[in-house]
Amino acid sequence: MVGQARVALESTGNLWVKLYDRLDEEENVDVILTNPKKTKVISEAKTKTDKLDSRLLADLVRADLVAKSYVPPIETRMHRALLRERISLVESSVLYHNIWHIKVYFCWGLIV
Repeated sequence: MVGQARVALESTGNLWVKLYDRLDEEENVDVILTNPKKTKVISEAKTKTDKLDSRLLADLVRADLVAKSYVPPIETRMHRALLRERISLVESSVLYHNIWHIKVYFCWGLIV
């Protein structure tokens, strides 16, 4: 691993995705995605700043004490994003359908 940079990213929401993908394209960069909950040294620190967190994370990476989080292939992530969008659309459709039924029932006393 001589000449290869090691980069550690904490997975916070979806903020890591674009940066991870861009760094993963580079040949001489080893990208490690970490779960903040599993990095107890950082989460249990009394003083928390981004600067201190990054130094602690760098120390953990150098000591090889950071567990890698699973990052699915980009195709899988795209399929999951489409599925989440579909679920959201179906839930919205059901919501508006139920609202329509309630309005019809209260306005006209009809059961549809």
